[in-house]
Amino acid sequence: MASITERKGRFLVRVRRDGYKPVFKTFTSRKDAAAWARRVEADMESGRWQDEVNEVPTLAVAVKLYREGPAKKLKGADTYSYWFNELEASEIGAKRVGDITPVDLSRWRDALEVAGLKPGTVVRKLGLLSGLLTWCQKERGWLVSNPMRSVSKPRVNDSRSRTYSEVEVTYLESAAMTSKATWLPAAITLLMNSAMRRGEVFGLRRKDIDFAASVAFLADTKNGLSRQVPLCPKSLAALRLLIDAAPQTSDALLIPLGAPGAISLAFRRTVARARRSYEHDCAAKGVQAEIGVLQACRLHDLRHQAISQWAATGMAVTELAAVSGHKTLAALTTYVNLSASALAAKMARVTA
Repeated sequence: MASITERKGRFLVRVRRDGYKPVFKTFTSRKDAAAWARRVEADMESGRWQDEVNEVPTLAVAVKLYREGPAKKLKGADTYSYWFNELEASEIGAKRVGDITPVDLSRWRDALEVAGLKPGTVVRKLGLLSGLLTWCQKERGWLVSNPMRSVSKPRVNDSRSRTYSEVEVTYLESAAMTSKATWLPAAITLLMNSAMRRGEVFGLRRKDIDFAASVAFLADTKNGLSRQVPLCPKSLAALRLLIDAAPQTSDALLIPLGAPGAISLAFRRTVARARRSYEHDCAAKGVQAEIGVLQACRLHDLRHQAISQWAATGMAVTELAAVSGHKTLAALTTYVNLSASALAAKMARVTA
C-alpha cells in the first residue's frame, strides 16, 4: 500500500507490501509521486520488483547533503563542522543509511566514551546524529524510523555552582593583562558583569551598543529570540575599550575572533598563568597554596559569577531574567549561587 506525505513542497512516497522491504522516494510533484507509486506496486504485484538499494546513500554522503542544507541553520553550525567531519570519516559513515541499526549506534557511542569524551559531549554528538537521521527519515525517505530512538544516552550531570572569590578575580584580571589577546581583559570583565553568553559577546558589533541607554542589543541568542541586555558601568567601560580597538564601520565585530572556541583556549591559558602567579605569591609568603583556588575553572563560570552577583543585590526574579535572558525560572535558578551567610544576614535585617 502506498502513502504520500507532503513536506515543505516535496512529496514523500512510502510503499509497503508483504514480502518486500519498504520503499521510499521523494518527488517535487504529487503527480510524479503517485505515478511512481503505481509502477512500484504493479512491479511488486507481478514479481518484477527488485529492492533499489543503490538509491539509499551512505551516511557520509547523507552528512554532506545535510550540512549543505539544514545544518547551516543550526545554532553553533561552525562548532559542529568538526563533528560532521568525524562522522563522515567514522566506521558507520561507510554504511548505507538504511542499514544503520541501533547496535551500530551503540557501538559508536561506546567508542566515544572509551576515547574519554565527557557524557555531555557524547549526548550532544548523539543528538546531532539523531537530527541527521530524522532528516533522512522525514525529508528523504531513506529510513523507516530513526534507529537512535532505541539507543540509551549516558547520564549527564553538567550542573555547576562554580563562582570566583575576590582573590581569584584579582589574579585572573592580572593574568589577562599579560595575554597576547589584547581584547581578553575587556572580554572577561564583560562576561563577568553582563551575564552574556560567550557567543553573544563575540557576536557584538559597534551598532549593537547604545551607550546613552546603557544597553546592548542581541539580534541572535541561544533561544533564537532577540533581547536587550542592561549594562552596568564596568561592562560599559569594557565595551568602550573594545570599540576603541575595533574597526570604525558600524557592523564591525568588537572582538575579531576566528572561532568562538579561541576564547576558551585563551581563558584556560590565562587561568593557568593566574594559578602559577598565585602559587608563586604563596611560596614567597611561606604559606601553602589552597587547593581549588583557580582550579577547575571554565569560561562559562563567568556567567554564573555575573548572575549570582546580581542576584545577591536583591534583584527581583523578573529583573534577573531580563539580565540573563532566561525564559524560565527553572533555567535561571541553575545559575544563581547565593551565599547562605549573606541570606542569613538579610533575614536578620528583615526580622529586626
